[in-house]
Parts: sequence; C-alpha cells; structure tokens
Amino acid sequence: MLTLHSSSNHNLLPGQVALLVSPISSLMTVSSHLRLIIGGTVLDSAWSVLGSSMRSLLLYNNATGNNNIVLIHYRMDGE
Repeated sequence: MLTLHSSSNHNLLPGQVALLVSPISSLMTVSSHLRLIIGGTVLDSAWSVLGSSMRSLLLYNNATGNNNIVLIHYRMDGE
C-alpha cells in the first residue's frame, strides 16, 4: 500500500497517485504508466531511499497544459 508523504505544485489527487504507483514495482513500468494515464511526459523518475521505505518520483506533468514539474515523495508500506 502506498502512503503519500508530500508533494509540491501538483494537481493530482493522492488517491490517483496511490492507484498508479502502489501496484507497480519496476521503474520502467512506473514511467510507462505515468505517461499513459496522466498524459504527461516523464522527465525523470527514480527510486530514491529517503529513510525507511521512502521513495521520491520526479515527473513532468503536462496533462492540464500547465507544464508542471512535480516531485512526489511517498512511502511503500509493508516493504
């Protein structure tokens, strides 16, 4: 299960992020799903350990035409 920890300058709902990322385990799959479902282009995405089971994901979201750079920090519970 994914718990959204924090995000900046984004227009995605935490539930949407959880739905997209929680069942996904590989970096390439995450990039593909984000590009497909959000409709943006993934600029960079990385699994970065920030303490215990914390991850960060950087993506470029142009789904709304606002061209937001989005940084999402999240925790994978149960890892």
